[in-house]
Parts: sequence; structure tokens; C-alpha cells
Amino acid sequence: MLRFDHDDDYLARWALVEQHFCSKPNSRKRTPLVIRDYEGLRELSFLFFTGWLFCGVLNSEKDLVRPAILPMGKESESSILALYERTTHLAAPARRGASLLDPDYFICPLDRASGPLSDTEKHLCPVVNKLRYNLAHAREEWDVSGLVEPSKTQECCSSRKELLWSYLARTVYVEPDLYGPMVGGSAFPINLRYEILSNYTTGVEPGTKDFGTLLEETLLWFAMAKSGVMIGGSHVTIEKPFQSNEIDILLYECAGDSKAMTDPPDGWEKHVENHAVCVIELTIGHQPESPGDAGEAGGSQRGPRRAEGNDAAKNKLINFLAFRSLGFKRVEFHYVYVNPDSSMAGATRQAIENTEGFRYSYLSSILGEDVRAAVLNHRDSRVPVQTVQRWHEALIKEVETIGEDFARKLA
Repeated sequence: MLRFDHDDDYLARWALVEQHFCSKPNSRKRTPLVIRDYEGLRELSFLFFTGWLFCGVLNSEKDLVRPAILPMGKESESSILALYERTTHLAAPARRGASLLDPDYFICPLDRASGPLSDTEKHLCPVVNKLRYNLAHAREEWDVSGLVEPSKTQECCSSRKELLWSYLARTVYVEPDLYGPMVGGSAFPINLRYEILSNYTTGVEPGTKDFGTLLEETLLWFAMAKSGVMIGGSHVTIEKPFQSNEIDILLYECAGDSKAMTDPPDGWEKHVENHAVCVIELTIGHQPESPGDAGEAGGSQRGPRRAEGNDAAKNKLINFLAFRSLGFKRVEFHYVYVNPDSSMAGATRQAIENTEGFRYSYLSSILGEDVRAAVLNHRDSRVPVQTVQRWHEALIKEVETIGEDFARKLA
């Protein structure tokens, strides 16, 4: 098989994946990847999808929103993804260091006390008062008449925080669209233990690139499970026989010959004649190929040409042509955008949309709604959590269908 290189962080995360979600494929025993906890993997994928989508769209021009993961429950048995505005006046999580993780958002003096709390300490509880403040100041036009307010601080202390966790479980966790401002912005419940998420995202910078990388990994596992192929990779590069641009999701069927080659004795064309590859590329959109004219030839406002980077649209097409020219039995490429990309150069669009075998589609077309426009309007009109879940389900279904179709065509 071709020699390709994985990201080291991706390989390191597999220990957690095997522990909690999937059984690793074994090409020698011909046992495919099996998803043991489908719901859990879907929750993990939803976390990364939401962060990738909202940060990618809303932060395309400037840093407007930030994500944070919070523990929920007495034993941190679940989690919340909070998306908050960088300049918010609310008490938001992780604002001081802009960290992705904030294990202390619901920590109060009772958690740190070595003895009984004074009445003043109880009355000045930072957690309950923070929740009250956020509910009262979320929006000037917000009607709070129907909201359930938290218990008094003294009552919460007397219950050893049982009232607090019960309150959060039936408000922000069950009705995140209504009670999301309690965590400083928008709340997305994640039905996974906080410990799993904190271990999984160690070292992750809360930006679009990292969220996209983690999302691609989860989508790879959904696609691999449906395809039954033994070999797959996320954000990989081909090292031999050519050096490729980065590939988001790769499914590789090599007819039992899983040894990575440097230079096969019969040549590469003979070596791969019974091999097949399926590539899935995923993007929100790319920066203009020429910022002065949004990438269109003949523009009147010229500016210095921006470096296109390894993830530029034309590099995906180059990867496809390199695979196809090598002589594989089958080469499939699927390029999924969130919305049509107006910044793409006209020549690049013409080539991508009219190259046989290169499938170019939009999440918005799959869903029948303008995803990007809805996200752009999120700061004024919140996108309901169920809507984001529906978008994510459609993306999972898309990659699973690609995996199934790939397997069927190889049969």
C-alpha cells in the first residue's frame, strides 16, 4: 500500500477511542472498525461539529465567540459546551485564559471549605449569584417571568449543592435554548463525562482548525464502520510514491496487502491496480485566493496575494488527479462545503465542479437550508440546539452513505 503519515496527536488519541468508543480495525485478521458506543461517539462528534461550525463561521473575520467545556453534575457525569462572546458582559467561563476547559465554573466555597461556612460566605456564593446575574442580564428584551430561578444560597449550601445540580439538570441541560445565558452565552449539552472530554482535548487550542481536525476523526470512524475497510486515516499526507497535500478523511482498500511500500519491485501502477481509495474533504470555506478581488480574475482592487496554504481548494483537486493518475482500481473524492464558497477563484470552481469523479456538495443543499446564514445570525437569533443536532446528524449520514457506497462498489 501507499506510505502515508498520520498526525502524532491523532495516534495518541486512539487509546481513549479504544477505551470508550471503538474497536480498532486489524487488517491482518480482516476485522473492521466497530463502533461499540454509537451514541457516545455521536456526542463527541457533535461537540466538535458545533465548535467547528460556529467558531469557523463567526470568527472568519475577527475573534467574536469562544468555546468552553464545563462539567455538569455532582460527579461530572455530563458536560456543557458553552459558546460565549469574547466581549460579553455576562459571567462567562474561561475568560481569563481563554482556555477550552473550565472545571471550576460551578465550584463554590463549599467545595473548598475545610469547616462550616459563615452566613456571609453563603450569601455571597459566587455560583448561585453568577447564575442569577446572567439570567437577569442576558438581554434587555428577555422575558424572565416564566423562568425558574435557583434556590437561595443558604438552601443550596444546606443541601451540599444537591439543589444546585438538580436545578442545572432540569434547566440549562434540558432547556439549553432558554437557559443558555446562565453559562455566559449559548449552551450545548454533551452527554459524556467531563473527564473523557478533558483528557481527549488536552492541548487543543479552541480554534476552528483544531475543532475541524477532531471532527474529521470522528467522521472517519463513522465512515470506516459503514465501509468495512481495514485502513483509514484522518488529516494524513501521502509520503510515497508522491507527496500529497493534507487529506481530511481517507478510506483505503488494498486487498489484504497492508504493508506500506517504499518502492514496490513491479512499480507503483502494478502495485495499486487492485487498490481503491475514498477521500472525504470537509470545509467551512477558504480564504480568498487573492484578497483584493476575492479570487476572481480581472478584479479592479488588487492587493498582495495571500498564501493559499495546504488546505486550499485547488490542492484537493491536485490530490484527486495524483491518485487517479497512479492507476488505482477505484478513486473516489467527496468535497463537502457548508455553503457555496464565493471566495473560490472562477477557474478553480470550474475545474472542481466539472472534473469527472470529483464530487462537490454543500451541507446547506443536503439540508435544504442556509446553514451559514443561520450561524451568522446566531448572536441576534439563537440557533436552537435541536437544529444544530439535526445538521450534525445529516453530516454523519452523509459520510456513512459515502462509506456504504464505497463498499458496495468494491464488492
